[in-house]
Order: sequence, then structure tokens, then C-alpha cells
Amino acid sequence: MTTAVLKLPTIPMRVCTPVLAHMRNHGVAITARDARTGFDLSKFQVDGKRVFLCECIALMEFAAREISEPAFGLKLGRTYSIYDLEIIGYMMLNSKDVGDALRTFVRYFKLRADGCRFDLIRGSDGTAELTYTVIAPGVAECRQDVELALAWGMQIIRTLSSRAWRPIRVQFKHTPLAAIEDYGEVFQSPVHFEQGSSSIVFDSRLLEHPVANADPRLLGILRDQAESLISRDAYSADLGSLVGAQIDQAVLLGRAPRIDWIAKQLGMTTRTLQRRLDEQGLMLRDLVDAKRKAVSTDLLEKSDYGLADIAMILGYSEVSAFVRAFTRWTGMPPKAYRVHWREQAVANA
Repeated sequence: MTTAVLKLPTIPMRVCTPVLAHMRNHGVAITARDARTGFDLSKFQVDGKRVFLCECIALMEFAAREISEPAFGLKLGRTYSIYDLEIIGYMMLNSKDVGDALRTFVRYFKLRADGCRFDLIRGSDGTAELTYTVIAPGVAECRQDVELALAWGMQIIRTLSSRAWRPIRVQFKHTPLAAIEDYGEVFQSPVHFEQGSSSIVFDSRLLEHPVANADPRLLGILRDQAESLISRDAYSADLGSLVGAQIDQAVLLGRAPRIDWIAKQLGMTTRTLQRRLDEQGLMLRDLVDAKRKAVSTDLLEKSDYGLADIAMILGYSEVSAFVRAFTRWTGMPPKAYRVHWREQAVANA
């Protein structure tokens, strides 16, 4: 039997670099694993690799909480420019008008991240909307990412038209994360929340505004390169990696990584996920145990958290269940493991 290969959207590691830099600037140590939450940061320390989009989005939510900055995504988005889009940005700068540039943006944005999308919608009332949506499975929360995307979108449109340009309004599906003044400073226009979409709404006449110094010949060359890139096989991961990423998410959220929740995050039914695990000889319990063992040993070795705190981080409802599981994994209870590890550390010092 041939099993369809699941694909979990990914993003270049370099996209996460500004997030990590802001964390370091605010005194957050980028260690292998955060001792308090169990969030694994080691995957963000390898240059040149790709990471799952859901992990990068989770990193932004984690960063906002760690540095106590509700407007984290909003402020970070203001620091991005059209040049951060690399080949996409250069195609936009060589498009004949803002409309063509934004349509290029919409088509090729998947080269940067294939689990979220921008759409350009032209209304019948003389308005147009640039909307942003996260479509990737496995994303539990993405409000910081959405605010970053629209703040970045503002920077892009202003570069294509005029630095003084302002939209008619900006709207978000979620409730405000920061002070209303913060949104006003970024968007210079009315901002509405709990709307049907997250988007920048503007006068559709802007779409006909010419892009200064556009080079049609260069655009053709860049478009050929982009088409070549977009036709390549997208990055894919095996089922074990996909499920493992969702277990990471569950640990980050402090919840038990149940199969029904994981299946929902991956966009499939519980029955389908179980069947595919069976076909590949994988057991969800083994995958969960491996993740919980790694997190718990890290916390016992590198923090002073009590067993109740560690059990809560791992999603256990009772400390006794964690103690039994840890003893099964390592052959000793967690308290004994901590004492043994620290004795060994002193002896090897």
C-alpha cells in the first residue's frame, strides 16, 4: 500500500533570526531548552536549515511572553522591509504598478513560507484588501505572527507608493494584544478588531500607481528564476517528524498531547492518523514518551523546579503519573535521578 506523504509547511531558519535577536537584546538566554516552559530552542540554532512554520510562529508567541511585550509582532514587523523578501521583493520593485507588485507578492510568497498566505481582493465599493491568513496545520496560536505580517505589509506598500501613504483601515480577527496607541502609531489609520479577516483595506486606485524605476527586462529574468524555485518539490517530512512537532506544541501549551488534538492540528481525523501511524510501525505513546523524557531530564538537571511543576509542564494531571512514567523511562524515580545527576556533575567537575 502506498501512503501519501504528509507535508508540514516550513520556513527558512533565517526568518526566525530577528526574533532570536530581540530575545537576546532583552536578556533572554537562547539555551537548548527553556527550564520553565520546556520549550525547545535548540532547533533554532542551526544556520541554513528550515524549521516548521508552526515552530517559528510558536517562537514569536513565546518571545512575546518572555520579554513581556504584547506588541512584539507589531513592532518587529515595522523593522522588516521589502528587501527582506529577497527575490520576491526585487520582482515587486520592478513591477509596472502597485497592483502587479502585490499580485506578484501573493503568488510567490510561498517561496518564503508555504503555510501562510496573502491575498489581494478588489471590492465593488472602490476598496481593495491585502489579507493575511495562516493556513498551516499545527498552529495553535498565531496572533503575533498576524500582527507582524500586516505591519510588514504596510512597510511594503509604502515602499511601492509613498512613505506618506495611509490605508482606509486595518482590521484583525483577534482582540487587541497591545495598547490601541501602538496600533495607531504603526498603521496611522483606524484599526478594528474581531473582524472577519486580518487585512489592510485601502483605496483600490492605489493599484494603478506606477512603481518608480521599474525594469521590465529585469523583472522577466527574476520571474523565470522564481518559477524555477516554485516548481521544485516542497520540503516534506515523515510522519514521525510531523507528529513530533505537534507534541512539541502540546508541551509548549502545557497540555496532554492526545491523539485527537494532534490529528486536528495536522488536518486529519483521529482514525486516519492512527491508521498512518500503524502503517509506518509508529506508536504515539513512544513518540510522546521520548519527548517527555527529554524535557523532564533537562528540567531535572538544569532547574530547581519541583516535581509538581514539571508534571504540569509535561501535561500530566497528577504528579504520581509523572513519577511512574519517569521511573519506567530511566529506571529510577525523578528525585533520585536529580540527586544522581548532580553527584555525577560534581564528580566530573
